[in-house]
Amino acid sequence: VFVRQADRRLERVRYEAESAYLPLYQELCDAREARTGYYKKSKDASGGMVVSGAGGREGNDIVFRRVWSRNGGDYELSIATIGEGAKPAVVVNGVRANGTRVKLHAGVNEIRLSGDGVALPEIDYIELKPAPHDAMFIGAGPENGAHPAYVRREVVNEKNVTNAVWRVTGLGVFTPIVNMKRVTSSPDESEILMPGYTHFKKRRHEITIDITDKWNCAAGATNILSAIVTSGWWCDGIAGKAGGTWPAFRGVLTLTHDDGTVTEIPTDESWIVTTDTPVVKAGIWEGEAYDATKSVITDEAHWESAKVSDEFKGEVSPRIGPPVVMRRDLIMCHRFEDGKPVPFCLKIKPGETNIVDFGQNCAAVPDMQFSAEPGTRVTVRLGEMLNDGIKGHHGDGDRKSV
Repeated sequence: VFVRQADRRLERVRYEAESAYLPLYQELCDAREARTGYYKKSKDASGGMVVSGAGGREGNDIVFRRVWSRNGGDYELSIATIGEGAKPAVVVNGVRANGTRVKLHAGVNEIRLSGDGVALPEIDYIELKPAPHDAMFIGAGPENGAHPAYVRREVVNEKNVTNAVWRVTGLGVFTPIVNMKRVTSSPDESEILMPGYTHFKKRRHEITIDITDKWNCAAGATNILSAIVTSGWWCDGIAGKAGGTWPAFRGVLTLTHDDGTVTEIPTDESWIVTTDTPVVKAGIWEGEAYDATKSVITDEAHWESAKVSDEFKGEVSPRIGPPVVMRRDLIMCHRFEDGKPVPFCLKIKPGETNIVDFGQNCAAVPDMQFSAEPGTRVTVRLGEMLNDGIKGHHGDGDRKSV
């Protein structure tokens, strides 16, 4: 017996017809004479096989019996066919679908393709993708350039909530926040730099986050959705001229109620935005400028209606591949006690420069705390090596600079 275990199940997008169930399948006589569906090799098919001979009589259907959806909801269904024949009728969980948009339950679903008494073309596969919503990319607008933006909306539950899921993406690196707590798709909240790198003009990855444990689920309860979005991956130095001009955030909240109904709340112009944030600027290469005097974003901040961005013309799709995560088990520190890192302290006088050498190159995030008088400016620059000031040693600055 072969058993495969995983931390998280991914949604399947394509279901090949050769994996479908044929209720009238038989091999006692010629399937074409008996008018029963059968599996057939085809060089034009994606997997080398098709289902042929379906339709034409009652029950001669094609049934995909284990179509799995994590959270349920609306999906766009496409059917790949070869040759001539009638357009299949689609029945999802016993309910006939109208058009290409179908509704799936959370968990296992059944999709049946029927000919309604008319012969079907050869079926290669079906594909299911989350249906696009009216969600918009929102931010502070082009007049604020690459400055980080903080978007927000209050949500009042109309009914008791049993499940809350937030699908999010951004034009820029963003941090989604629910009721003032950061949320990610990873159980240990180690994910960083969302939504990850993709081609600036072609694709944005959408990340699905189960936020039920952060949600106030009682009917009438108030919750706050928010996100801070910066220029990274979109309009910073790493994007260059190929990227956009201002950061924006997009999300769709799906609430499932105890009576089975679903409420969806997309990002749009009803959200509010401020640029009065502690993160003054941020970029993948540029690093971050942080104003500790604004560590809490209050209602007194300058809020206005969010602006809609139409810069991105590409595709928003579920994330492909693993996320970028922070490995807290890989720590570089000058000293450890009982297996735990021991912080060290530096006292820096005005005008002084201290150099800390960690002894090896790495891709890491510094963890620092500062104590100083208000108005003090501390500049921390990270580098792969110290310049030795010798020409031709691949340095890029004065001696002892990074």
